[in-house]
Amino acid sequence: MTGNGRMGAMLFGNVQNETLVANHCRLFLPLGSRELVPDLSKYLPELRRIIRRDGYQAAMSFLMDKAGEQGFLGLIPTDPLHPGFFVRIKQTPSGKARDYLRMENFRSGEVAVTWSDDRGTFSRRLFVSRPDNVIVFSITSDRKGQIECELEFPLPTPVERKTNDTGWRANVRSNLIISERSISRDLITFHNTYARGKGGYDAAVRIIPDGGQTRVVDDRVQIKGADGVLMLMRIVPWKTPLSRKESEAWAYCAENPDFKERAGKFEPVPALGESSVVPYRTREEAAALLPQLVKSLKTINADYRKLHDSHRKQHAALFDRVSLDLGGGEDRNKSSEELLATAVKEQRLPNALMEKIYDAGRYMYICSAGELPPNLQGIWTGSWIPAWSGDFTLDTNVQLAMKHAFTANLGELMEGYYRMIEGFYPEWKLNAERTYGCPGYLTNARASNTALLLHWGKWPGVFWTGGCGWLAHFFYDHWQFTGDEAFLRERTVPLLKEVVAFYENFMLLDPNTGRYEFIPSYSPETGTGITATMDVMVCKDALKSLIYACRVLGINKENIPKWEAMLERLPEYRFNEDGALAEWIPEGGPERYKHRHLSHLHSCYEALDDLDPERSPKLWAAAQEATRRRIHSGGEVSSHGRVHMGLAAAFLRMPEEAYGRLEVMATGKSMYASLMCSHEPNARIFNLDANGAMPEILHRMLLQSSPGMLDLLPALPKAWPRGEIRGIKARRQITINRLAWDQTARQLTLKLTSERDQKIVLRMPHTRSIRRITTTGDPADIKITAGSPNQRAVVLKKGKTVDFRIYY
Repeated sequence: MTGNGRMGAMLFGNVQNETLVANHCRLFLPLGSRELVPDLSKYLPELRRIIRRDGYQAAMSFLMDKAGEQGFLGLIPTDPLHPGFFVRIKQTPSGKARDYLRMENFRSGEVAVTWSDDRGTFSRRLFVSRPDNVIVFSITSDRKGQIECELEFPLPTPVERKTNDTGWRANVRSNLIISERSISRDLITFHNTYARGKGGYDAAVRIIPDGGQTRVVDDRVQIKGADGVLMLMRIVPWKTPLSRKESEAWAYCAENPDFKERAGKFEPVPALGESSVVPYRTREEAAALLPQLVKSLKTINADYRKLHDSHRKQHAALFDRVSLDLGGGEDRNKSSEELLATAVKEQRLPNALMEKIYDAGRYMYICSAGELPPNLQGIWTGSWIPAWSGDFTLDTNVQLAMKHAFTANLGELMEGYYRMIEGFYPEWKLNAERTYGCPGYLTNARASNTALLLHWGKWPGVFWTGGCGWLAHFFYDHWQFTGDEAFLRERTVPLLKEVVAFYENFMLLDPNTGRYEFIPSYSPETGTGITATMDVMVCKDALKSLIYACRVLGINKENIPKWEAMLERLPEYRFNEDGALAEWIPEGGPERYKHRHLSHLHSCYEALDDLDPERSPKLWAAAQEATRRRIHSGGEVSSHGRVHMGLAAAFLRMPEEAYGRLEVMATGKSMYASLMCSHEPNARIFNLDANGAMPEILHRMLLQSSPGMLDLLPALPKAWPRGEIRGIKARRQITINRLAWDQTARQLTLKLTSERDQKIVLRMPHTRSIRRITTTGDPADIKITAGSPNQRAVVLKKGKTVDFRIYY
């Protein structure tokens, strides 16, 4: 797989029959669902009475009855991710094919296939250019006139699958795209209209043979006697004017006084400079798009090497920002198939494979993030009915897919996430008012073409109120890593204020305890109850972030006491009979230790400061016990469950448990040969969120940061006695130029640069004491003072790079 953060491409097959799939991040197939959020706001008091008296099953029946009276059928699936178009390449070898090699170059962004036969050596190469925004594919040979191939361009017609399943497989039919295709010897075009509204997309393929003869036979282009073949491809989505049904949320918010001031931010179609989606208003304007697309392809220099050189520079500039050395040695020369086979056979994770897994996660993110965040499948699909619609699943998966972005120094690729979330605001506003009669924001747990709260019924997603607060955390973290106060003021604080406004009106004050209750409440995806631990954690994070941000900016001073009072009234966490952090604040049923979700450990996998071993040792130990029991329950097999547990374990300084979650991904066959991940073991269900989380697990094992604190080697496993990492980022605008360790020599080398004057504490939680620490630099700039035996306070100067040698 390869991509440029906007378009993606996949290549698979064999020498004789290969398939190229062209993808675009915005291709979600409209199913024609009735997208109207039912007005349930007046029923909230009765809903709460039913929950207390009869439980959630009765409450859901009540809510469905009231929604059904307004035409809501329940559990509306998200519009699914779909492929743009396919190119089938047929090339018959002369004699037996030999010396076959398939490669994916993480550093250059190129996919390549090479082989030899009786006529010579052949190669197919593919990448998606960042500077030129074009998919580039070539077929070459080391001998003149030896390229004979057939290129087939089938219509992009969704297949029909008859199934009794509900959800993501429902409502898929073969008449959802109206496609107009034109084929000539050097140009193939598609004008695709979604039959059930919301626009469509155009695509064009320019074919440039080097010599030989070319002819068209049906939907195929045949090439004989060529020295080489080059194809340039591009997909351009477009939007139709929104219908009354589709624009309900936008119209509502445009009339809302709170939104008039910011109406410009909520255009349903971003400006062309921010997105590849093209809006049009008339049929004539739509017809003009395809000629413009064709014209733009013809202006591109048809030179594969030059195109790839310019792409490689931009792609490698992102990829080379960080590097990892775990001592992989000679194993680095082995293929991923060989290393994965070793992992399965010997039930261990070779260090060279861990290095490649680390690079694979960053490669996935670089290729699929930019215009939007990665979806469940990154940016790629070859299926019209991907699992869970291949959508943006917001109760775990999107967060995991981009988890390492800040620490891996890829923060600018988060802009697509910010724009997507900001584009949801009008729908979130409507969700909150229609569903619970509250101001502020409320998200659906699933999104693609819309984030309206529609995906509930048999699944109790309507009771989940923690989504917007969780998603807002990444806006706040942006400021923590970059120090961008304009972003904090203009984009983070407005979002947090809406999140807190919802909580302020939704939470109930229990007169018996003086603490807030969350009712209804849902702990993804384990069940319903009263006051999920996750709800408290998310609300606490939103309040603390908002208060701190406003103090930094010197704004909203009059509201800070109110928000502080809300913080004080949040309930305390509960420990269960096993001594583990409980999933629910009130007394509840048995813990679901075997479930892949561990929402009550939200503070651990988002590294929040309400858990600290020194300030709250009992809570810390309870979180460790909850993590330990989840890991060793025997039920943890899904990849996102494993990596969430790995994130929590690394944060909680449980090195072997964190390492074990990485190891089992390889030994349990949860990766393909490309090192992209599957949702289930044995490479079942293509799903890439685990790829985004694994680099972050490793980062946390080596270094963790919070304002004023750097924890060094907090969860270093026995498998990595020595190694080094370069280029990662820490909160408070610190770059870790180099972190190298040697457990045998008991020493650590740290080189860092701060972008601001600040005092920090260097701490080594895994060891009793730091025996000695030396630095390079001007003593007037660097001052070390003794603190606890395993920590030192250090004064850093803006722009100064400092080397530390630490002996422990």
